[in-house]
Amino acid sequence: MRTNNLQNFIIYFFLNLSLFLLNFKNLSILGIILGTILSFLIILFLKKINYSNSKIYFIVIFICSILLNTISLNKITYFISNNILREFSNILISLTLILLVLFLVYKGKKTILNVLILTSYFIFFNFILGFLANIPYLNLDYLNLDILNSKNIILETLTYTFITIYSYFLTTSFMNKEASFKSLFITSLTNIIIYILVISILSLTLTNIYLYPYLVIYKKVELIGFINRIEIIFSMNYLFCFNFFLLISFYELKNILSKFIKKEKKLNYLFLLILIFIFLFSLVTISKYTS
Repeated sequence: MRTNNLQNFIIYFFLNLSLFLLNFKNLSILGIILGTILSFLIILFLKKINYSNSKIYFIVIFICSILLNTISLNKITYFISNNILREFSNILISLTLILLVLFLVYKGKKTILNVLILTSYFIFFNFILGFLANIPYLNLDYLNLDILNSKNIILETLTYTFITIYSYFLTTSFMNKEASFKSLFITSLTNIIIYILVISILSLTLTNIYLYPYLVIYKKVELIGFINRIEIIFSMNYLFCFNFFLLISFYELKNILSKFIKKEKKLNYLFLLILIFIFLFSLVTISKYTS
């Protein structure tokens, strides 16, 4: 039972963290706090109604999955091409991601869960290592009331509310068990700590300027006094984290389709068509996310 609870927490934690990082520039500390409170209230309401068997619920999740997968694949491809594999084309990067996800989706839920749990240990260790390595570069003078400033508090609150609730739905569907409120609280607290860590190193001004502020903070870091350019290693951490989201989201997309299409052959054809659409549309719309 404890193992299942831990797995449930890990799935929710990294789903939420992935979406948080992908939308980092569109959030604020106050937006995260208010979004967490609003998410709690919405989930409490949803618990009182039988939403899990509603066709409307599946349709909404289905549409959100297609949109989010397209946007996420777009952003992840751009992230990889600018930080890890600069010599490779966007088409090759995006196609590799799609094929990897497709392979694991058809391997089944057990394989996916094993891969995600093993990957989560690496991500967790890397985040702890990154935090410790950044301690010498913390500047507490950057932490003042200005960090509570917001560009658009309503949009930021709604964005984080959506991130939390969507992660909650995906976790519930994938694990057949609802994420606990403790998981929601710990994850939101972690996101706030990450946000404060980035600001305390870069300042609020530079955090708003850089495209990937959570990656820039590693540029000054050295390990054992001489291993520099360590941000490349930590960028792999974010890559795993983003793929974490893609894998579960695509799996649940196929899972939702299976509830409406019973014939395996038709299901596979339609799922492949959706993947092709997401792949092509993400390439057509790929751009620099400077906002």
